[in-house]
Amino acid sequence: MSYKLILLAMLSLLFTACNQGCICVQSEYITYEDLASYHVGTPDPKKECPDTGQRLLVRWALPRGCFVDGESIMNLTVRFCTGEEEIINLDLHASEGRYIYNLLNDDYFDRCGILTYKATILVCGEIVSEWLHQIWTDRISFEESCPFCEPASDFTGNAGVIGHEAQKS
Repeated sequence: MSYKLILLAMLSLLFTACNQGCICVQSEYITYEDLASYHVGTPDPKKECPDTGQRLLVRWALPRGCFVDGESIMNLTVRFCTGEEEIINLDLHASEGRYIYNLLNDDYFDRCGILTYKATILVCGEIVSEWLHQIWTDRISFEESCPFCEPASDFTGNAGVIGHEAQKS
């Protein structure tokens, strides 16, 4: 009987070791309304030229058995409305924590804001938790010699649809 309990306890630990990793990302806009002085009506030089932009708040909590100091990494990929992409790689030194990504003022206006993002936590090279924005999708890139980008040829020098008989002149 005791062997069955020990076996059951070990199996339950095995199946719950690293599959409960949690990462959560919130996005918010930053405006003059975020200033405390705006709400209480006190003088503030920041009211004349307040920060404007967006912020990503990333929180994570990994089970103790899943976190390995020096082998745990968070990758945050931020895609902007201009099509640019920024990848931030952070070494995690605690099983729980927070990271704030700010896109403010000129950077915000130059990049037209944050379009979408993805956050991934890797431990020893394996993904243990991932958060995807609702419209996130991996990019599709084509090589320069894409067969769909050039007219097809039937190897006789005539451009056209492959499979159709070339017209003889």
